[in-house]
Amino acid sequence: MGKKILVVDDEIEICELYKEILQENGHQVTIAADGIECGVNLLDNDSDFDAIIMDLNMPNQNGLKTIRYIKHGISKKNKEIKIIVVSALITEEIRVELEKYNVSYIDKPISEDKLLKSLED
Repeated sequence: MGKKILVVDDEIEICELYKEILQENGHQVTIAADGIECGVNLLDNDSDFDAIIMDLNMPNQNGLKTIRYIKHGISKKNKEIKIIVVSALITEEIRVELEKYNVSYIDKPISEDKLLKSLED
């Protein structure tokens, strides 16, 4: 059975690519352009997402700030949601913070196999 995935990236081409791959593999996908849209989607009463695939570098509200809001409980039901960061700019400092919040990360460029494997529990 497919999962309900929230893809968060300001590059629409990346969102559409991930959406196509995920939908072809049976997942439902919602797209958000930045951390603020991500928060709005998570606060929506009908948004029982299984996972979030997120970039770090976005306008308005970046990925790290968004992760902090999620993990500190902007919505109780989403506090433990699986988050996967996909970025080419993961420094050691960022890596430590992601691990603190139990967030998975994948370096860009990403293959279809890596994307799909990242959703496995």
